[in-house]
Amino acid sequence: RLLCKVLAHTPAWQHLAGWYARREAATLALKSEHHRLIVEALGRAAAGFIDVEACATHVSHVVGPLMQDLKALAQRPDREELGQRADSEHHLMVLLESLRGAARSTLPRSQLIMFRLVSDSMHDLIVLQGVCRHNALLTLLVLKFIKEFVQAQVPYLTPADAQVLSHFCLQAVTQYSQMHKGRLAENAKQSAGETTKEQYKELVTLLKLLCQLTATELQELVAEASPGAEGSVHLSQVVFIGMHLVIPLISQELLKFPKLCRQYFALLALLFEAYPANVAALSEEAVQQVMNTLSFGLEQADSAVSDASLEALAAIARFHFVEVKAGKLGLGQHAAPSSSGTSLFGHFLEVLLRRLLFEECKRDFAEQAADALLPVLLCEPAGYHRIGQSLLAGQGDESTRARVAEALESLVSGNGLQQSVDRVNLEGSEEICTRS
Repeated sequence: RLLCKVLAHTPAWQHLAGWYARREAATLALKSEHHRLIVEALGRAAAGFIDVEACATHVSHVVGPLMQDLKALAQRPDREELGQRADSEHHLMVLLESLRGAARSTLPRSQLIMFRLVSDSMHDLIVLQGVCRHNALLTLLVLKFIKEFVQAQVPYLTPADAQVLSHFCLQAVTQYSQMHKGRLAENAKQSAGETTKEQYKELVTLLKLLCQLTATELQELVAEASPGAEGSVHLSQVVFIGMHLVIPLISQELLKFPKLCRQYFALLALLFEAYPANVAALSEEAVQQVMNTLSFGLEQADSAVSDASLEALAAIARFHFVEVKAGKLGLGQHAAPSSSGTSLFGHFLEVLLRRLLFEECKRDFAEQAADALLPVLLCEPAGYHRIGQSLLAGQGDESTRARVAEALESLVSGNGLQQSVDRVNLEGSEEICTRS
């Protein structure tokens, strides 16, 4: 802060800020990434102003011209051609990277003026998103700005501002879904190469944005703003519009990208915990696709992926068990046996038991697996004996078969487990899993 205080009041720094704010032609000669860094540095210098009004004036001086540029672009009669013209692509990249720098520079004392500047231009941002729809790189930069703006703003929002932000995200995610579903689906049919990499980058950014929108803090703020009021936006609307786009595109080929894989399963864990009823309302095809990827996640060696997959499985199994126990549908037909006779939770029960009993796994995995194993077992009590017998039949070694039989028996008898998913019961399950 002391460095910012010194810098912000030096003539050279003020000259730099003024030169950049005037948007002179010389600034456009810089690479777009340099614009992001310059704007971020200029914005962070706001920490050097003790007076709130002086801080707001400084941020307005830096970010205001960007918003004016944005508005001018959004109002141009030839705007639909801009994203496809080589001479205007650099201008758009510079603007979007600069906006990213502004979002990253957000500080507690500059947050309010930053939010006001961006919220006044949200319509223009949606227009710009449409302008960029035919250019994958520009589309990616739009998504990255929205993700970084949400991330920077959430800790400081009021309920009313949270509702404004949610409405903006709903518009942005809806438009992105409408514009790019066909293109991304076509790209997903291709095997590998540059197209897959571009798709991967877009999906990672979208998944990060959706994860941020499931944050408990933001959910509470939006709910507090105007619960049930006409025109209010529920965050689940935004998240599941995005998920309807993402689900058909996720393949094992894409899940080979570690960042995308971890982000996808982190989102699944959040969604299954926060919105299990919405998951149950998905189409049969969508649920099957999600559950197939969940099975893939449970078998991964990456602890971040397997832990998130276990959290997701535990959440959806608890939801189904509690709902069915209360006389409701839970997952309904999604949990029913398939043509092969295996139910959804029967499959997951076998996957968990096979990994716990026969594969080398760390104690941390075994402890976390207990949180998922108990509710899954309670959802599929009738299939437990059949699955156990199947696992035993595959073991040729007598000593191994005896050890597996003991572990399976101890899990359901003589250990105090009850027909509930409370903490005490989970602890009993955890003890058995780690011992087995």
